[in-house]
Amino acid sequence: MPPSRESYESVPDLLPQDKVYKIQVGQKLFKITGRTLSWDGPNFFTDYFQKNNTDSEVLFLDRSTECFEIIYRHMQGYFTSIKDEVEYTTLFTDALFYSLPKLVKFLRNPEFYYINVGGKSFQVPKSLFKNEGDNNNYFNVVISGFYKEIEARILEKKLHLSPYPPTYVPRSAEYFAQILTLLSGAHLEMDDIRRASLIQECRYYRLNNLEQKLIKCKVMNNPMSNVEEISIHLGDISKSGLDLRRPMVANPQTMIAACVRQEEHIKKDNQIEKAVQHSNDTNLSSSEHSNSSSCDDQEKEPERKKLKLSDCNNTAKSFAQKEKIWDIVTYKRPYVDANPRDLIFQLDNSECSLIFNKSKKAVHVELCGSTAFLFQKLFADLFYNGEDNQVDLSNYKVTAPGLPSCASKKNECVRSQLLVLPACVSLCDMQVNGIKCNNIFSLVGDTKCNERVPDFTNMSELQYCPGLKLHIAKSMWKIGLKKDKIMLIAIKAVTYCSTKEYCKTIDFL
Repeated sequence: MPPSRESYESVPDLLPQDKVYKIQVGQKLFKITGRTLSWDGPNFFTDYFQKNNTDSEVLFLDRSTECFEIIYRHMQGYFTSIKDEVEYTTLFTDALFYSLPKLVKFLRNPEFYYINVGGKSFQVPKSLFKNEGDNNNYFNVVISGFYKEIEARILEKKLHLSPYPPTYVPRSAEYFAQILTLLSGAHLEMDDIRRASLIQECRYYRLNNLEQKLIKCKVMNNPMSNVEEISIHLGDISKSGLDLRRPMVANPQTMIAACVRQEEHIKKDNQIEKAVQHSNDTNLSSSEHSNSSSCDDQEKEPERKKLKLSDCNNTAKSFAQKEKIWDIVTYKRPYVDANPRDLIFQLDNSECSLIFNKSKKAVHVELCGSTAFLFQKLFADLFYNGEDNQVDLSNYKVTAPGLPSCASKKNECVRSQLLVLPACVSLCDMQVNGIKCNNIFSLVGDTKCNERVPDFTNMSELQYCPGLKLHIAKSMWKIGLKKDKIMLIAIKAVTYCSTKEYCKTIDFL
């Protein structure tokens, strides 16, 4: 805040208050009373005139006349209005030169940042950066450090000329104006290109809170599992926001339940059916016995039914126990979200494929290139913490045949590495070659489907087997973990399996 008017009334007794002193700054002569010179004192002027107390003495200063006029108004008690970053730097330098304590204190912590972005001057209120993540921004770090250095050099008499302000930023003035609009709480209509550009600007200025708010995502509530979910692009995920959630209660409607328990349900149902059939056969054979024997059988019949119902309950409990130990990957946007949500990440490139193993009835997702590299960079530490989860993603790496090994150049090594992970597509909303596919396994089970695909069920000895490979254009996934096991759960996928369908995904420039 600028010096208050009340502080003007309490003028220190440094010079005779009614005496007029002559000061020439540049080409202009100023006549100033001792009261005005003493108000922001002790300073350079009071010290000089105390030592040189003559009526005819004219103090000549080879400094900026325009800047001294602002200082003169300040010493008269008027509000200090600063036009731009050049005027601020000049005023700060001269305030130090003249040793004006009140003005220096005000300029050390002004209410605005005076900056120039792309040739346009801005007065940016510091209050716009009050949110966590935005306060330690580019301007706070660079500008504060710069003026502290100026002050130290002037006090050491090593700086005689006003330095060029550090606040020129070679960025877009249009984008910066929109950033200020967003920081003030307003909303802007923007396309994906403009959004990406603004995110890049936020990263340059270190506006982490606003950056997270600009990232495209969708928050929704899953009524089947009664948990909140967030869908976001894989490249927009921040590693610090990742965590794991262990469901407290097993819910048969959850996606992980449908994937993990599918085969177990089939096996258990077959066992129960056999038990029921065996019980019926026993009842039929017992009807040929005597009446007393028949009565005994009738008395035992309810017990058998109770036993079978108990078996079903025990089976359900065992499923629930198995369901509990599966952890779901969650995400909380840094500086924005208070609580984590189940993560659904989106892939928008063709560096992802689905491999269906017809012999082993297994499904794997194959990640390659930058997608595989980014996936490992984000999740490797979370999956392998040495305690509850021990999924080492390096065990799921394979080298693509026909591509250079990791002994080659680094970028070629990234392209050659494949990350192959178990996948579940039971509940996936899938399109194959532009047609909605309600049952992908019927397509895989077709006798004509005998494509030669890698058998990833044994990563140590890779072989080939009959199956189907679907290339993915777009997809959405969730992740489940269970100790040393991992599963990618497909939510939505747009796939193709022919060159003609691939050509349909290519757009004109």
